[in-house]
Amino acid sequence: LMAADILIYQADVVPVGKDQKQHIEFARDIAGFYNRTWNVEQFKLPDEVIIEGVGTVPGIDGGKMTKSKGNGISLFGSDEETKKAVMSIVTDSASPEDKKDPDTNNVYNIHKLFLDEEETSTLRAKFENGGYGYKEAKEDLLATVMKWREGKKEIFDDLMANPEKIKSILDDGGKRARARASQTMKEVRGQVWFD
Repeated sequence: LMAADILIYQADVVPVGKDQKQHIEFARDIAGFYNRTWNVEQFKLPDEVIIEGVGTVPGIDGGKMTKSKGNGISLFGSDEETKKAVMSIVTDSASPEDKKDPDTNNVYNIHKLFLDEEETSTLRAKFENGGYGYKEAKEDLLATVMKWREGKKEIFDDLMANPEKIKSILDDGGKRARARASQTMKEVRGQVWFD
């Protein structure tokens, strides 16, 4: 089904996590088979886009973030919910003075998702040099998250309070998607024949 969704809309690239790369490969295989079988260039061979560092989003427990585990940070929840999640990130027993390995550190691995390259490098140095405790690291992460959601949370809250706006956006997207899918199917029906 995922391959069908990708191909019917003629996607060039598909953003996925590392664990979904095989779906893109499957879509490419189907597209290639169809194109060769009917000697056409009907379907694009989509490429996956996996942003390094966010292929798998870490949860506050250090595992993969999933809704079922409840190990995420509610970016659009109340200030208190967001703070509680950030301050609940699982850490090891290292003292503030200790040097810490950023690559295995839950706070660092979540925080870097919100930072550019230079900011990430600065944060990495804080962990590697020591003198950067988990309380301070979590407070810095919380400040980054709160800054990131400025303006976005208000839009989210407005949409949640006005479901008709969401319906209008979805209806508009649905119309455009149906038109594209309909065009693809019209082309496919013109290429395929049965005796």
